[in-house]
Amino acid sequence: MPWKLTFVFCGVVAVVMLFIYVRAGDTITSIDVSCDNFTKQGGIVSQEIEVDVWSNFLIVSLCSNPTTGFQWELTELTDEAILIHESNEYVPSEAQEIAGAPGQEVWTFRIFKAGACNITMEYGRPWEGGTKTTWKYDMIVVAK
Repeated sequence: MPWKLTFVFCGVVAVVMLFIYVRAGDTITSIDVSCDNFTKQGGIVSQEIEVDVWSNFLIVSLCSNPTTGFQWELTELTDEAILIHESNEYVPSEAQEIAGAPGQEVWTFRIFKAGACNITMEYGRPWEGGTKTTWKYDMIVVAK
């Protein structure tokens, strides 16, 4: 009867591997902060975000309009053992025909392990003499 034991063992291994595969797939937690959020809250938006430690990515989309010379800058990331900044890019508005329409600056962070991490971003003109910090985004990320 060892073939039955082998069959059961293979079945258990297959179920475990399927569980690992499903849990290990890239999952994304997305946050979208509009221009209205900043204007209604006096230019400062603060949030605490709880993410599943199994989430591989945190995507933060912030209102942005590069035609004004303003852009987002990451000014604080407190624990790169928990998450790191992977990339950021500007994504234009769907209303392309409207000159100067704001779009989104999309920031991607990779989550590595459980814990808490603070992220601060500031919106301004980065060159010397440029307007500094008109909007500020503070986020506490808690990965559980």
